Amino acid sequence: SRLGAVFCLVSAAVAEQQNVLFLGNSFSFVSGGVWTQYKTIAEACVPGLQVSTTFQGQGAETLRMAGEDPATVSMVREGHYDILVLQDQSELAESGYDAVKDVFAPQAKAHGALLGLYETWATPDADGKNLTQGTLLRKGYYEALAKVAREVGAEVAMARGGEAFDKVMKSVGGDWEYPNFLHLLSGDYDHPSELGLNLVAWTMVLSFNRKRFPTTGCDTSKVPNAPGQSDEQKIFYAKIACELAGVCPPESAGAGAPAGP
Repeated sequence: SRLGAVFCLVSAAVAEQQNVLFLGNSFSFVSGGVWTQYKTIAEACVPGLQVSTTFQGQGAETLRMAGEDPATVSMVREGHYDILVLQDQSELAESGYDAVKDVFAPQAKAHGALLGLYETWATPDADGKNLTQGTLLRKGYYEALAKVAREVGAEVAMARGGEAFDKVMKSVGGDWEYPNFLHLLSGDYDHPSELGLNLVAWTMVLSFNRKRFPTTGCDTSKVPNAPGQSDEQKIFYAKIACELAGVCPPESAGAGAPAGP
């Protein structure tokens, strides 16, 4: 019908395409891929947004390796992305400065894209029992990468996944063996589970799209739950991400944490 045709034209006019290129390793591609959950959450939170994602990387790859890989560099130079997401090797290789300064930040700037940094976390497998200290080391590294990128002139946003994991752990008294925290990790006590990637994806959506949100963040009732995720967990993850992105005002530590295992 004519009315239906007009509706389709209006819908097409208000829809916005967002292309996201993810560069990383197994912390990005395990458990179905962080990009899958990013797309689901972003499209549910932002009316009219249509997200297209691409991933490039391999297990244990560092940003230095990615910056020297011809296929990756060619993909980055071609553009075709609005957000370029970088995730370095999770055990603090700290070798990504030159790749960010010479390749990734200049190309993001040239293409008018946002450079998104995916901050990882300390794990029992890699860091032992003092997970907060290990996460703070990773935070410092990613903030240093952000500084390098900004000095080149790139627009940068940090998805504070590591700090989000730490907030969940602190909500259960800092006990990394408590189920509410362990559910974020896969069986190797290192890589993220599907729930862990859901938390990371929430930090990405709120950080990379922060200008789109009111101070109340995203309406979580519009967002599908991840497999095995309760409504309480979803709301808690969204709240953590909103605060870390600087969208929502911070509350006291542990507020809103889901009760029980």
